[in-house]
Amino acid sequence: MSFTPTAGLPMSTRSGDLDPGLAWYLWRTEQLTAKQFHHLVNHESGLLGISETSSDMQELLVREKQDVRAAEAVALFCYQTKKWIGAFAGALAGLDTLVFAGGIGEHAPQIRARICHGLEFLGSSSTPRPMPAVRPSSPPRRTGHRPGDAHR
Repeated sequence: MSFTPTAGLPMSTRSGDLDPGLAWYLWRTEQLTAKQFHHLVNHESGLLGISETSSDMQELLVREKQDVRAAEAVALFCYQTKKWIGAFAGALAGLDTLVFAGGIGEHAPQIRARICHGLEFLGSSSTPRPMPAVRPSSPPRRTGHRPGDAHR
């Protein structure tokens, strides 16, 4: 996240990164106020704004074969995510592990595969794999000192 949650990736209803000149353009051409612009980029943009139908990735995946706007929303999300992964991999001089969290990590293997396709040079695989089952963690193990040992 940057200064606000609208920066970065396009999300369900948030725009993601925008050209700063857009606010001026919309004010000049549409007489959009600052308050209206804030509402637009936080509540009417992202997947919902592109698809014009839904902010839910699962719904967009179902619709993408028949709805070009749904397909564009999914494609843009995958492209922007891939672009951010590439940027971070460059800034970090590589990746040890790529982990997807949240709904995409848990429920969207086809989205993970689309994002990873073309990132094989980073060591990723575009083959969807099921998420491992979460096991209850075992009690913490003590290492090093035994009860009664003096700490120096």
